[in-house]
Amino acid sequence: MSKDLDLNALNAIARRAHYLANKMIHMANHRDNVEKGDPKIGGHSSASSSALHILGTLHLIMKSGYDWIANKPHAAPADHAYNYLLD
Repeated sequence: MSKDLDLNALNAIARRAHYLANKMIHMANHRDNVEKGDPKIGGHSSASSSALHILGTLHLIMKSGYDWIANKPHAAPADHAYNYLLD
């Protein structure tokens, strides 16, 4: 399987996914409807950012059709961002 690689396009998509993942984390960490006893949601952006290019490679180059990518929760915001962008 050969796919043409345009590194500028891949980096632009990765930057957009990085923005969306960080926005998702910020919104989850600063929501208004938090009540005592609610589970912690959100996270730290650095954990998700460290997996950004690996997930980009999987989503943009390796994945095809209905393939699934299993990842740890730390990488979930970046994974959700790529799924949103590619949907």
